[in-house]
Amino acid sequence: MRSPTDPSSSKTPVRVSNDAPQRHARMTGYVPRHPKVYRVYNLSLAVAIVLFLLPLIAGLALTSRIVQGPGVIARAPRLGLHSRVFDLLTFRASSQGQDLLMNGDFGRGHAFGVFLVATGLHELPQLFNVIKGDMNLIGPRPVRPAVAKIEAARDPLYNIRFTVKPGMFGHTQSFMCRGVTQRLRDKLTYRKCRMQVNMWVELGLILRIAASMCGRVTGRLWLQDSRRGHLIRARRKAHNWQIMIETDAGVYPVYAFSQGLLTTPHLVTGGLARIIFKTHSGGVRKAAVDLARLSHLQHETVFHYVPAHENAVHLINRYLREDPMVLPRQPRLHLPKPQNQAHDMVPVVSGDAITAPPHG
Repeated sequence: MRSPTDPSSSKTPVRVSNDAPQRHARMTGYVPRHPKVYRVYNLSLAVAIVLFLLPLIAGLALTSRIVQGPGVIARAPRLGLHSRVFDLLTFRASSQGQDLLMNGDFGRGHAFGVFLVATGLHELPQLFNVIKGDMNLIGPRPVRPAVAKIEAARDPLYNIRFTVKPGMFGHTQSFMCRGVTQRLRDKLTYRKCRMQVNMWVELGLILRIAASMCGRVTGRLWLQDSRRGHLIRARRKAHNWQIMIETDAGVYPVYAFSQGLLTTPHLVTGGLARIIFKTHSGGVRKAAVDLARLSHLQHETVFHYVPAHENAVHLINRYLREDPMVLPRQPRLHLPKPQNQAHDMVPVVSGDAITAPPHG
């Protein structure tokens, strides 16, 4: 089996996965054909959304005031069209006032603030930025002046993002994951900043983002992070995505898949391998990983996997970890449920590992 290509090599062509949502996204960009018409379109949608969500926005503001104290709205300087500075509005996500989004430390914030960030509800006040004219609903995400200065010195194409208005949601935020490198994110952003807007396609994207946010809120409110919940999600994910593991010795089924861990009923050696899964359109994706065996019982082997390069990180996070805002659609066809002894086992979760109790 070939070793994964070194992502640091300048000769390595790295492509964004051409799955169905990505092909859908390529049909629209950030450049309006008629700026005045596009402004009326964004203003009308933003006002309609605010009126529809007004009870929710008021409820979140009241809850934040009670739980986290004064200062419901946080204002942060960001760069907009032609590098003009404006105040980005969000619900405050911490009782101490620190920016959880910048620090990346969600654990230190108040539980309500963590909930707002995890569900994306903290961004609802940005609708007023759209009404004011600082932003559009869809566009490149606004950046801090200090970050823009550093990135512009590193990348001569960086300032192209300031030729269009920033957006509440961008294509990188919607279709890419937190683990994807900045180079891949910039590549998609620069492409979109040169493409014209298709408002019908953009409206469909907004509806998909809204549906995804509703799903995240529902999941946070009703789904419990219990051991059995982890098990159900891990086994369902392996079955729905028809995940297999390919090594030099052959191709083997995976019956449980979670963050950093996979379980197979076969004795598979560690080392370089490929995770194989199907997409909604019937295609096959392969992500190169390094496997390290954690445990082996009578009927199963548990592995820790590490993506071998940045494209593998994107594929695993986008499809299998369901990290981006717009979730990919699962395959139409499913493998029949296995009837062997491994399927009849009832695995348990030990820490983050998924294991099966010995038969006796």
